[in-house]
Amino acid sequence: MQLRCQDLLRLLLDAPDDFMHVLNWIPWVMVAGFIARYWPLGRVNVALIAWGYGAITHILWEEGEYLAFVQANKTESATAYRDTMGDLILSLTGGLIGAVLVATVLWRPVERWTATCSAEAVFAGTA
Repeated sequence: MQLRCQDLLRLLLDAPDDFMHVLNWIPWVMVAGFIARYWPLGRVNVALIAWGYGAITHILWEEGEYLAFVQANKTESATAYRDTMGDLILSLTGGLIGAVLVATVLWRPVERWTATCSAEAVFAGTA
């Protein structure tokens, strides 16, 4: 019985961290997708660029976390691999959700800069 209580406690303590990995990466990737819409790439390419951005930034995040917390801490390094892999899977899932949302539900064509719509005209209010 003690083992089950410990497992339940660990789940309850880790669940908010895991939930936040999914939840935080949705808007993070959506912003990249919204920016990528300004190029004539199409929905699939925008989604893949946004998801790739989320993956690369999360890998960099985990590397920083390793250098800051895990490298010198023997207790932390015992569970670091499992934690890192779980974080990557959850963040990639959140990133995929954000990328799919940008490319489907939130997709709107963006007016692109043309010869008749220059930056000077936009800022002057004559465009």
